[in-house]
Amino acid sequence: MLDWLEALKLALVPSVLLSNFIGTAVGIVIGALPGLTSTMGVALAVPLTYGMAPASGFAMLCGIYCGSVYGGAITAILINTPGTPAGAATTLDGYPMAQKGRAVEALGIAAISSFIGGLFSVAVLSFCAPALAKVALSFGPAEYFAVMVFGITIISSISGKSMSRGLFAGLLGMFLGTFGTDPLTGYPRFADGIPGLYGGIEIVPCLIGLFSFPQAIDMVVKKAKESSMNALTGKVPPLREFARRWVNLLRSAVIGTFVGILPGAGTSIATFISYNEAMRFSKHKEEFGTGCMDGVVATET
Repeated sequence: MLDWLEALKLALVPSVLLSNFIGTAVGIVIGALPGLTSTMGVALAVPLTYGMAPASGFAMLCGIYCGSVYGGAITAILINTPGTPAGAATTLDGYPMAQKGRAVEALGIAAISSFIGGLFSVAVLSFCAPALAKVALSFGPAEYFAVMVFGITIISSISGKSMSRGLFAGLLGMFLGTFGTDPLTGYPRFADGIPGLYGGIEIVPCLIGLFSFPQAIDMVVKKAKESSMNALTGKVPPLREFARRWVNLLRSAVIGTFVGILPGAGTSIATFISYNEAMRFSKHKEEFGTGCMDGVVATET
């Protein structure tokens, strides 16, 4: 407890707070730009911290990472293009909300939910880090295989009325995952002699191709008449709306924290699992995918 208070005292130093504020602002911009991920933003900013005090530099990097995770929701909501891999799940309900003239409401939900989820994970990390590390290290091949199978079953839940399209999307994703060098034999699969494919297809170019390019074509065809960027309407929901959804907030925060401590698992997995569980426990499952507030709350928390 004493160490935690000392860390809090150090974090409240004005220079550290300023570094964190700057890092968060930069992170939001990085997250909103499709193609720049949270880890890439941190990697680009590391050289800037060499001349800074350790606490200030660490605060800036943390701000960039956390800000970029939220920033990915901005383009996901406004133009149906996730800025980061984690924002892919937010497009399911965030963009429909924007199309209904509730863009500001969706952005406000994303910001507040992300803030609550971040506070929860920080609290868990501060008080339970040693125990969580042991849990993470106990995960082996069998447990990771079970998580992957569970991820595939989520397709059936979020496919909506067209199971065939969901199944096709899942199989396409698995097929794209087979590109690259086989980890056991070292033989290149589907590379066709192209050195750039030896390492596999990266998730960011894949997201840009599957989300951004079709959306850009759709906006050009429709002459951007339905683009929510031209109509930032709506208002941020009151806090009582979040109080009514405390179960969804807590469940999603627990899922995000648990998935986050697993080596190799990231925010994109956590968001889809949270979305699936929110829909599974909801009394109004038919509203998901049409602009449901609970869907955005789950993915962003």
